[in-house]
Amino acid sequence: MSKLSESWILKKREKLIGDPSQAGPLWVYGSLFLCWFLDLLPWNENLIFPSALLMGLIFWAIYCPQRLYFLLVFLLGILVDASTGAVFGQNALIFCCVVYAVECMSLRLQWLSGVGQSINLLPVFLLSPLILIVESFMLGQLSFSWNWLYQVAISAVIWPIWNWILSGKFRFRHG
Repeated sequence: MSKLSESWILKKREKLIGDPSQAGPLWVYGSLFLCWFLDLLPWNENLIFPSALLMGLIFWAIYCPQRLYFLLVFLLGILVDASTGAVFGQNALIFCCVVYAVECMSLRLQWLSGVGQSINLLPVFLLSPLILIVESFMLGQLSFSWNWLYQVAISAVIWPIWNWILSGKFRFRHG
């Protein structure tokens, strides 16, 4: 085999290994389970920090939408509602709307870097707290706080790191 074909095969193999769209079901669903577990920790009670599960769902809606079924997204939302004591369907509606919006933009977002994705995902990060505010006004809770702006800003800042961690590129460094 020539050196050119060997280098081409190695580059192709490296691209497939670090490519999150080639992730197996164990990595996808295992990372979503870990994200849900992170949401159970007490720091998420504050509205300043974004939902780790929602960030994980956004990531997999970009890179592997064929493994992310809306029934699964809805059931994960119901699971978060049950674990946080929220109104049933509140997070399920948010998760489904956000995943739908991200899947509409997924082909464009796959070509961008982590920073470019975080800039393009700002409207999606805004969608989650806005739906929550509208739902709370409809349910008669008229208290309003501007903490959701911090949540959007922190989501945009965390996204490149989150993207790097979930893509698994740290696992495939060869010394």
